[in-house]
Amino acid sequence: MQSLLPLVAQSDILFLVTPVYLDGMTGPLKTFVDRLIPLVEGKVERSDGRLRHPLREGVKPGKIAMMSGCGFPELDTFDPLVAHVKAISRNLRREYAGEILATSVGQLRKRGHWDAVLGMIESAGTHIVNEGRFPEGISSKIDSLVSSDEVLRGVNARYSES
Repeated sequence: MQSLLPLVAQSDILFLVTPVYLDGMTGPLKTFVDRLIPLVEGKVERSDGRLRHPLREGVKPGKIAMMSGCGFPELDTFDPLVAHVKAISRNLRREYAGEILATSVGQLRKRGHWDAVLGMIESAGTHIVNEGRFPEGISSKIDSLVSSDEVLRGVNARYSES
């Protein structure tokens, strides 16, 4: 963390990337986020009606964006994770710059959609660099590539083989 903290402190955008594991981020990513605490002061101040730690001197406010994937076909699978990352953004005094959420990841690959998804992610990356935010609707475009019935059949077929 000693080598990472200065990089995070001066970053314009911090990307958090994780699969969804039981409604949240992986343990290693959560540990990383928890270890960002040295970027804020111990004292607190009132901000937007809440008590928050101010950033230490020399820490840029910047932005946070996230990318995540899961095997389930419903976008609301990501709701707890997105809420958590938005809270982290507020606590680290960073603007939330949006997310790319990929549902049905296993089926996207099996059905030959992975190149299209990577193209969308690349385009979104260009957008965030130029505009400072991910474009609206990208997660819905990815979500529409595979139906929940395809996921149901594909996953159950895999487990009936074993």
